[in-house]
Amino acid sequence: MGTNAIKPRFLKGIGLAILAVVFAGSPQGFAQQLESMTLTGSEAGHGGPVARTRQPAAGTPVDHRVIPLHPHPFGPSPAVKDPVLQQGSTTQVTPLVLGFNGIGVSSRYGVLYIPPDTSGAAGDTQYVQFVNAAYAVIDKQTGNFCQNVSGQAVCNQPNTSGVFFQLSSLFKAAGQTNPCATRDDGDVVVLFDRLAHRWVLSQFAVPNSGPYYHCVAVSQTNDATGLYNVYAFPQPSFPDYPKMGVWPDGYYATFNMFKGGRFLGARVCVYDRAAMLAGAPGRQLCGGPNSSYGSVLPSDLDGKAADLNASYVSSATPGDTTCSAPADAACPPVGTPNIIANFSGGFLQLGFVTVDWSAAKGTISWPQRVAGAASFTAACNGGACIPQPGTNQKLDSLGDRLMFRAAFSRPCISLSSGQCLTWDPKYHVLISHSVTVNPGSSNVTGIRWYDVSPSFSNINVGVSATMSTAINQQSTFSPDADYRWMSSIAMDRVGNVAVGYSRSSASRFPSVAVALGLAGQTNTLSQEMIVRAGSGSQTSYTRWGDYAHMSVDPVDGCTLWFTSQYQTVTGVFDWSTVIYPAKISTSCQ
Repeated sequence: MGTNAIKPRFLKGIGLAILAVVFAGSPQGFAQQLESMTLTGSEAGHGGPVARTRQPAAGTPVDHRVIPLHPHPFGPSPAVKDPVLQQGSTTQVTPLVLGFNGIGVSSRYGVLYIPPDTSGAAGDTQYVQFVNAAYAVIDKQTGNFCQNVSGQAVCNQPNTSGVFFQLSSLFKAAGQTNPCATRDDGDVVVLFDRLAHRWVLSQFAVPNSGPYYHCVAVSQTNDATGLYNVYAFPQPSFPDYPKMGVWPDGYYATFNMFKGGRFLGARVCVYDRAAMLAGAPGRQLCGGPNSSYGSVLPSDLDGKAADLNASYVSSATPGDTTCSAPADAACPPVGTPNIIANFSGGFLQLGFVTVDWSAAKGTISWPQRVAGAASFTAACNGGACIPQPGTNQKLDSLGDRLMFRAAFSRPCISLSSGQCLTWDPKYHVLISHSVTVNPGSSNVTGIRWYDVSPSFSNINVGVSATMSTAINQQSTFSPDADYRWMSSIAMDRVGNVAVGYSRSSASRFPSVAVALGLAGQTNTLSQEMIVRAGSGSQTSYTRWGDYAHMSVDPVDGCTLWFTSQYQTVTGVFDWSTVIYPAKISTSCQ
């Protein structure tokens, strides 16, 4: 149980600048905002394995907590019928597998928080799910919960009786005493770094009067029950709604910054991935807050791990973890900036971040409207209008923001015996959010999704670049009068698309659903399935989900894993979650 704490290192800031240049591919009249990033350090150490979290004994008083939604401006959106509503038919299909119980009352988890902030990712042999405010390590084949016994993962606990862990325990094991080691405040994200075969777990630590931290743990191997390198990154104000993405040159994080309840704007940080993988002192390059933006998403690198790092053997022999070898054909070109996304005024916006760690500098090109992006009306005007059976309690739509993740991938368009013969010349970013389909007649919400291809030229790493965009697909999925919201989207190895979301109505309990689109069926999700039917409604509070998570299996690149919230009974503080693996087509191999 390593406790070799690394001495904190804080680095002097390098300044700030704002300038405007032309943004290729944006509607005429829009100017690109470039902001230089400031360099600081973190408190770092090594921790784990840790003991499981013990659930309170029956009858023990529990301090329940409702995490408030902190809204932010998102610009007026046109109240018109959705211009890209899917016209093609959708077939309702029966799920081929049942999926697994995730963390929740169905796995005997003592729910403390509303909402759960459900996040989950598939790794080599394990699936890690993270909710407010515990995580679980699950065997991908059996659904059993895992724990560390004598340095090895043992997965023999059924998914109706979970083994849960808290992120703060990793920081305690590293000998840290900052809030990351004493608090589990939630807003969780888990990712699998498929280039290095490592786990990345994060949450914020937000004492009432500060100091505020973003707490990030990076596993030392592909075993999520084992040892971690831990980093407490200080933040200047309340870092709400953190989201993360893996990129070859860094771990990208975004926040909505607040002070005294006042929205300050979006903040973007990049953590020194190479240092964190090595267990060295961590650095962060940050910019913002920018009050013109909220809920910015970083892009997250997807795909089959062997297509991104063909030389990986084991944690001891990781091969090329930087996406720079010629054999790593699904990787973005070396030096490609990370794409960031949000929306404003009823239109999708994209920007980018470029960093140069050798020079300790970086630049944010804040998002601008994407040429050709269809307009939309934000679901529930960003508020709560989702109906449920047997109660007047409406649920939050989170319609004021894009939904996690912005999934970046390069599909294969010609396969033979599992080997890619021809790669798509384009790279794809998949994004989704919820919209009101026809505000003139009802509040029914659907899923707007995009498949956008970015391209770059004139890249000056850490300083500037020119980005162009092309929309491959954009469509809104709403085949009937049910409400669909809280989505997450990803693309498999051959270009098939899966979107997971919540589905509810006045007669349907909130349920977990997945819609599938085959490569070549442009703008169409042709199949839909209820992967876990709800049997209860949430009462008393609007807060629901906050986000869900669709991830691509790094072993086959074909299985897409979705996790989200549902209710088994009508009540409050009694949510459950499901983990569902979907394989869209036998064409993916």
